[in-house]
Amino acid sequence: VILPQLSKHVQFKKKDKILLIQNKALELSLFLSLPASIALILGSEQIISALFGYGSFDKNSVLNSSLALYYFALGLPAFALIKVFSSFFFANHNTKTPFYISLISVLLNILISIYWMVAIVSLLEKKLVILILIIVLLLVNHLKIIILMVKC
Repeated sequence: VILPQLSKHVQFKKKDKILLIQNKALELSLFLSLPASIALILGSEQIISALFGYGSFDKNSVLNSSLALYYFALGLPAFALIKVFSSFFFANHNTKTPFYISLISVLLNILISIYWMVAIVSLLEKKLVILILIIVLLLVNHLKIIILMVKC
C-alpha cells in the first residue's frame, strides 16, 4: 500500500515525507506483528490442539506442530519488517539489493537444513546425504549462473 506514495515522494526527493512514511510503516508493522507474535508464542499448543488435536493427530503430533508454530511466531516481526524495507528498495528503483539479500537467505536456509539433515540422516544412511549434497551443489551452481546472467 505504501509503494505508490513512497515512489512519488522518492521521485520528487521529499526526504521529510519519505522518513514520515518509513516511520509510520515500521510502527504499523510492529504494532500488528508483535502482539500477533506474542499471542502465537503463548498459545501455540492450544491453537494447534484446537485445530488438529483429534483423530490420528496424537499428543506428540500436537506438540511437534506447536513447536513449529512457536518458531514461526518468533520470525513474524522480522518478516513484517522485511516487507516494509523491501518496499523502500523498490521505490528507489533498487531491485538488486533485495534479490541478493533473498539469495543469501535462501542459501543460509539450505545450509542450515543440510546441517540438520546430516545430523538426522547420519543415523540412517550416509549415501543419501551424499546424494542430497550433490543435488544442492548443482542447484547452487545453477544459481551462480543465473546471478551472472542478471549482472550482464
